[in-house]
Amino acid sequence: MDIKKLIAINPKINNVTETALPYWWAFQGENHEPERDYAKNILIFFGNDMAIFRKLGVNASLYIKKCDECLDYLRKNFKNCRLCYKPHPSGKEEGELLNLDGFELIDDKINAELFLFQNRDRIRAVFSQGSASSWSAYGMGLNAYVFYKCFADICGDELTRPADDFFFDMPKSFFIKDFNEKIIDNAHVLKKDEHLESFFKHKLSENHGKIWLITFTVEHIIILIAMSKLIRSLEPSRKIGLIISRHSYWGTVSSDYFYKFFDEVVVWPRINYSLRPAKLWRAIQTVRQIKKFKISNGDILISMAQNSFVENCLNSYHKKNLRIGMIAKKDINLFYDTGNSVYTGNDNFRFSKASWFFNVILEPLEMTSIT
Repeated sequence: MDIKKLIAINPKINNVTETALPYWWAFQGENHEPERDYAKNILIFFGNDMAIFRKLGVNASLYIKKCDECLDYLRKNFKNCRLCYKPHPSGKEEGELLNLDGFELIDDKINAELFLFQNRDRIRAVFSQGSASSWSAYGMGLNAYVFYKCFADICGDELTRPADDFFFDMPKSFFIKDFNEKIIDNAHVLKKDEHLESFFKHKLSENHGKIWLITFTVEHIIILIAMSKLIRSLEPSRKIGLIISRHSYWGTVSSDYFYKFFDEVVVWPRINYSLRPAKLWRAIQTVRQIKKFKISNGDILISMAQNSFVENCLNSYHKKNLRIGMIAKKDINLFYDTGNSVYTGNDNFRFSKASWFFNVILEPLEMTSIT
């Protein structure tokens, strides 16, 4: 899909550009060829939230049996590695049901991306059933893989199609389709993106205020660190703030470690589209807080999620400030391409009454009178 052809994009002002995600800066410019280094001997398998699969009608017994086959496959192919299993932050049920013989349980209460960031130099490969952590690992220059195609007979088309759309641009070696496949190293070299650096150097020279990074999902944590380091590499004294629309998974992030990359961290609640009085009132209260929040002339807003109520409010109330949106190809494909299988394969797709109310009445693009 060509993002420049989206309805909301104005093709006359040429304000869409393609660049690499800034992982290079997160690792302080390490730029070496990936190789089979046996000092990097950790193999990590990231677990899933069993509750989600149960709600979607997946047979739990068959799911666990297939996961055990995945673990057997890893035992066979990585005999000389330190095998590790890290459970999903939402629950331990999967780990309690799996056969983890030979695997070390890592239950350190930090999220997957931060774990990968802190242990990158020791990790040989990353696997999951179909977690975004595998996508993040690949972005960080690690060997990374998913097994979800092996679960097609268990999870069905309704769960497989969204995963296909999410991972649509990953290399073939990223997907394990059967347990007889030979694993191919797919780690890539992290390189400095001169275009991205030049872009921000130019924008910083024109806008001298504070930088506000706005995020919702915890999977962007390393990209946020990278953005902080990129900006500081250009202007060491520039103030950088972080605004979080708090998802429950942010509880897995160590604030003592993560917050040191920012001069100020502001946390607002995650707002779900709902017409329930209590949630609607919470949304209105959040709007009032955001409208009173001081964004000065010359400040730059950098959005990392594109689908957050808090983010929409901030961008809508500060149209005179420079606003930059950063979005991965997977998110464009999954959330904005109406030709993907999530839309075309769902005859019952519709907008809820709550979505209509928020978009047409309450969203800040329409609502400017609340004070």
